[in-house]
Amino acid sequence: MRKYILLLLFIALNIDSTAQPTHWYFGKEAGIIFNNVSVVADTSGKLRSIEASACIDFSDGTFIYTNGYRCWDNNHQLITNSDSIFKFLMTTNYLPIYYGNTSVNGCKLLPFNDFVYVLVDNQYGGSALDLGIYAYKIYRNNQAFHISVESIRQLINHNNIHTIESLAACKHANGRDYWLVSHLVDSTNTFIKFLVAPDTIYSMPNQKIGSIEYYLNSELSGQTLFNQSGTKLYMSHWNGLIDVFDFNRCTGELKNFVNIKPGTFNPGFYNKERVYGMSVSPDGSKIYASGWKWLIQYSIDTNTNQLLSQDTIWNNPYFPSYNFCDNNNCVVPLQHQLAPNGKIYIANGTAIIDQPSNNDTIQTYLSVINNPNAQGSACNFQPYAVSLLGRKSWACLPNNPNYNLGPLAGSPCDTLTTSNELKPNKNIVRVYPNPASDYITLFVPRLTKAWQFALYDIQGREVLHVNSRGAFRSINISHLAQGMYLWKLVYEDGKVENGKMVKQ
Repeated sequence: MRKYILLLLFIALNIDSTAQPTHWYFGKEAGIIFNNVSVVADTSGKLRSIEASACIDFSDGTFIYTNGYRCWDNNHQLITNSDSIFKFLMTTNYLPIYYGNTSVNGCKLLPFNDFVYVLVDNQYGGSALDLGIYAYKIYRNNQAFHISVESIRQLINHNNIHTIESLAACKHANGRDYWLVSHLVDSTNTFIKFLVAPDTIYSMPNQKIGSIEYYLNSELSGQTLFNQSGTKLYMSHWNGLIDVFDFNRCTGELKNFVNIKPGTFNPGFYNKERVYGMSVSPDGSKIYASGWKWLIQYSIDTNTNQLLSQDTIWNNPYFPSYNFCDNNNCVVPLQHQLAPNGKIYIANGTAIIDQPSNNDTIQTYLSVINNPNAQGSACNFQPYAVSLLGRKSWACLPNNPNYNLGPLAGSPCDTLTTSNELKPNKNIVRVYPNPASDYITLFVPRLTKAWQFALYDIQGREVLHVNSRGAFRSINISHLAQGMYLWKLVYEDGKVENGKMVKQ
């Protein structure tokens, strides 16, 4: 299941969304709604997707959901031009009309004040020339959503870059932007990272860390996710490994890598040791991992990432006694997702999705971990506890980051102190070109006698300082390392403007 296109949709909404989604749509037209303490199945959803879906609620009561190829509104109608985007991507393959997106954690919805990014990991696509990161816009007039097909543009060509199926996202330390993380499929053991901001998508430096054996010659990954505080990244894999990293929300750096090998390390597509589904308790102290045969709880030292204890919470009664899941009567736990009510829900499906099975009824229920912070059996796991009223979850649950995560107060990157957006005005400072290699030019249109300009690296260290006056100034940056920088301009009356730039 190789990924071919990473797709972004820009949705101009003029609505802020920070609450965790209460409307979930996933699988084969399945859905649930969280109403305070209750969970109610909803069969009105239109989404079909084997492995990828994302949902988001807005403050005015509307919501949208997507499998990456198509988007639906809160009336469960296709957003205008969804089919045009689908046909653009699916130039040679129309199987996703029925099955949707078959990429693990393949969708992300990242909201800003004026729009929402929809990130899509597309493993089908058209010709090789189409491989890459694409950008589209969806506008909103009153309550109507509209995709601008004319806005399509390629941001990065991925023709020669293979990544694992999972995408993970969490908020930057400024409380507004987002980090997007994935991993290359090769022997270099390399993470790729993007910083998603309102003005653009920044390609950040790659980082080599983790288990080389984990990704070599295989894109068959399980779920990848951050904890609720954004300080840890977790990656699961079908060959039975779990990687745990510390994550710096300011710099995007991964460190303090620890590898967990549950059971006997025995790679294989259908074997009992594989890890596909994974979740983390709200307090970050427990990792839940599901293979074909079991659900295991790992208690982790949140300071060192070291394993403290391991408890088998549940053994799958539908796993064959000969320890090999090779038929569709073998129903297994699949994707996990932490819900707004603090519980963790788990999808159930067969080894080959949507094929006839003697256990079809089981696929129409979700399992639930009621007290995920609790140790061992006190977590109160209930298999097949939430009815989907006949709809199947397939392997899929919505892939939602923690929208409630705020700025990291006091960090060098907590730079947004007034508004979430820089409002355009006739006096705004311009720094160009951006990206730049050797020189940048400052245009300072505000009438003033003097001003100070400074550049800061991603760790908040000042690397350049200029005192000047007038409307234009050229500045040499050839000595700076490649990467993203924050700039700040201070007028003589104390007024401050700031922004970002990239050194190539």
